[in-house]
Amino acid sequence: MLRYLALLSLFLFLNCSYLQTEEIASTNTITKHTDTSIKDHLTIDHFALDSFKIAKLKEYAKDWNAAYFPLPTTIMLKHQPLQDPGYVYISNSFDSLSYKNSTEKELSAEPACSWKQKFKSGISYSKSTCSENGINYTIRTNSSDKKTLVRLIDMLFYNSVNDWNEDSTQYVPLSEKAGSYYSLEKTELGYYDIIYSSSY
Repeated sequence: MLRYLALLSLFLFLNCSYLQTEEIASTNTITKHTDTSIKDHLTIDHFALDSFKIAKLKEYAKDWNAAYFPLPTTIMLKHQPLQDPGYVYISNSFDSLSYKNSTEKELSAEPACSWKQKFKSGISYSKSTCSENGINYTIRTNSSDKKTLVRLIDMLFYNSVNDWNEDSTQYVPLSEKAGSYYSLEKTELGYYDIIYSSSY
């Protein structure tokens, strides 16, 4: 029994160390810009973006329905390059029921190009990079509360170039250029899934 505990502890330590090293390496890559005007411009943009998200958080907090989805925290809304805001919210708000399970492999037998993870409250998150057109994400829910999901998308994925369509089922770029597309899709059971993609 002690051997299993020791192996589990070692596995968890190595996994956390790997993730921390990967995060530090990616942060170092981002900060190695030589042009300071580019760095300053990016910092200002992300600060403004975070400010809009936090303003929306304060607006929505007044009558937030936390029956199914907890109100995001300001830390969850802060810009984190290399991390999907949807996954940051889900993984910090709900206990995981599974590891990231591969769902599809590249044709060349490279590492899996898509994975899925299950969480409590009937939520599952999946990510796919299999398509050449971009990255596709799906958050499956057991919620029929469309208003809360619209507000959640509005905060987590706020983008000044996106806007909602008439029935608040799509949050898409105002122009036809590449960008991020978000939609709420109703299932046969009456629940909503959040489907979104980022084009390269």
